[in-house]
Amino acid sequence: MSDVSQPSSLVNHAAWNGLIMSLVSIVLTMLVYMIDIAIMVEWTFSLFTFVLFTILTVIFGRGFRQLSGGFLTYGTSFQYAFIVVVVSSLVGLMFNILLFNVIDPELPQTLARLVVEAQEQMMLSFGVSDDIIDETISSLEQDLPEQYTPLGQLKSSWAILLGAALLAAIAALFIKKKKPDFATDD
Repeated sequence: MSDVSQPSSLVNHAAWNGLIMSLVSIVLTMLVYMIDIAIMVEWTFSLFTFVLFTILTVIFGRGFRQLSGGFLTYGTSFQYAFIVVVVSSLVGLMFNILLFNVIDPELPQTLARLVVEAQEQMMLSFGVSDDIIDETISSLEQDLPEQYTPLGQLKSSWAILLGAALLAAIAALFIKKKKPDFATDD
């Protein structure tokens, strides 16, 4: 049996769990796609997925911690969680490119329209002036379709890394476990 404290074992374990998490993401996306596409643009769905993937990352990380002797530093926990989330995000990105360009090429226009409608309703509820609403909607209608293209999604890869780092930083807080000072090494 290999020593899971080795960096390659950490990467292998994290990458495998990242693939599992990407499968969960794809299934969730397809369920929402089949139930109601409008859910995809709701902030509550984004919050739900963030919480779900943080919980999954913690569960996977604690499993790795147990395999590693029961203790992990915050740094190692962060590294593990970051790899899980990046692998999951990259597979998810590839799936989204497939979804938006092969499976349903009209989905980007539908999502863009739903985002514009949601933003307009939000601004109206806050009492934003008509001029600002018109300017914002015009800008969204011009910029949103580009975000769903393969190039547009690849351009937003920096946001994937930033989100992965944030999620990993939070998850690592729940994964880490300091070895007691009085513990002896066997």
